Amino acid sequence: MNLSGIQLNGNDLEGANLSNTDLSNAGLSNVDLTGVDLTGATLTGADFTFSDLSKADLTGADLVAHDFTGAKLEGTQLAGANLTAASFPNVSLRGAKLSGASIINANLQEADLTGADLKGANLAGSNLEEADLAGADLTDADLTGANLQNTKLYGASIQSTKFRNTNWEKAFCVKLVTRCSESYLESQGAILR
Repeated sequence: MNLSGIQLNGNDLEGANLSNTDLSNAGLSNVDLTGVDLTGATLTGADFTFSDLSKADLTGADLVAHDFTGAKLEGTQLAGANLTAASFPNVSLRGAKLSGASIINANLQEADLTGADLKGANLAGSNLEEADLAGADLTDADLTGANLQNTKLYGASIQSTKFRNTNWEKAFCVKLVTRCSESYLESQGAILR
């Protein structure tokens, strides 16, 4: 289906099947997209600001440089998605499935990634300042060159996570009491060099 350029701002599309739909340059701001199937959809230039994409399926989606300001992505399926240079400032991604996603140079400042699945995700160069990664699975993730200032990492799985040239000096590893240290990260299986 070709819905390129359609303006659906403010509508309720909860549970819709939009798989393989061309939604390039579509106006989807402030839209309820809860549980929507967007697998295989063309989303170039689509506006998702202030939309609810909770539990939507965006597996493998190409969302390079998309702006998700004000959006909600709780439990959203984004495995294998290309989110390079995307912007998620202060966005809730609680329980989101981001395994294998490319999240290079993305803005995740103050984002809530509590319990998110980031196994094998590439977050190199991303800004995660003051983000909440408590209980997130970062196994085999790449955080090379990322900014983790004041980020919460307590309860996160960091086995084989790459922290090369990462600014994690002010990150918390234990409930806002203990700042992360090189020895703690290495004891948890992280790769620092």
